[in-house]
Amino acid sequence: MVTNQLPAPVPDPRTRALRNVAEVIGGSAFFVEEVQQNYAALGFRDPGEVRHGVRMFDWHPYFLARAAPMGRVPGEVVAAAFGVFPLDRIVTAVDEGWQVTDPATVLAARLTGVEAALNRILGAEPEGARRATALIRRGVDQADVAGRPLYAGLRAIPYPGTVVGDLWHACTLYREHRNDVHISAWTTVGLTGVEACLLNDVRQGLGLRTYVRTRGWSDAQLNAGIERLERRGLIDDTGMTAVGTELREWIEAATDRQQSPICDAVGEDLDELLALLAPIRATILDAGAYPGRRFVERTAEDAAEPDEARPSSASAPMTVARIRDE
Repeated sequence: MVTNQLPAPVPDPRTRALRNVAEVIGGSAFFVEEVQQNYAALGFRDPGEVRHGVRMFDWHPYFLARAAPMGRVPGEVVAAAFGVFPLDRIVTAVDEGWQVTDPATVLAARLTGVEAALNRILGAEPEGARRATALIRRGVDQADVAGRPLYAGLRAIPYPGTVVGDLWHACTLYREHRNDVHISAWTTVGLTGVEACLLNDVRQGLGLRTYVRTRGWSDAQLNAGIERLERRGLIDDTGMTAVGTELREWIEAATDRQQSPICDAVGEDLDELLALLAPIRATILDAGAYPGRRFVERTAEDAAEPDEARPSSASAPMTVARIRDE
């Protein structure tokens, strides 16, 4: 059993509650029209497609903008930092993308776009935004950078200096920190990227080989990943086994443990922070600027269709792990 191999971390629901609100605010940059238009102005493709109520996006600037705080790094480094995408797909997209733009330019396009979008959706000064930013910064501005490449890179970039820009930046710091420590957790128990995606789909109540396809994994890669999970006794014909469930919950608790210091730093004001962010999150979701659970289910259903009937995943969203509230 997992608990006989590794010390059992204690789940921290505080970190998941903060994740659920910060993810929507930070992740809105992937979906809003203003950011996509800015990327198109740089020479990237704007799919211009709305699927199940959510605007699709091009993979190239997605990879570049998230990686850009680390500098003009090669695709191999981006794949290592992101964890859950096929190496060849990221290398191709990043190599092509750096021929079109540079880190400073793509970061500016993302920031000006998301500020414009959040001003449109929330107003220039949403109620409680200044206070919420001050509270979350207590945690994210002092977190440990060791083994946190995306968080550390973003932390090196100054806050924008606008109300919505500062709030978005702080929430994105929390988001990227959780990405970094989550990868640390699942690699500790010997999972690969495709295996982590497959287990997450099962945990979310989705079918195997469904939503995971939005990450770009091939059928051969998915089948090999499933075979490895079956050999380890983590899944079987009925879904996730007891051993698999234990391991998957260990991963979540280990992720929590590495984010607990952030919530500790916010301290007794955490409930206030969550209450301030909740209506902002709701407004963003209502505006279709971030996908909800129904979108995930519909996209998984699409992916389960035969290849000839399946919508292209070239611009599919890539936000599986954080969509469903815990």
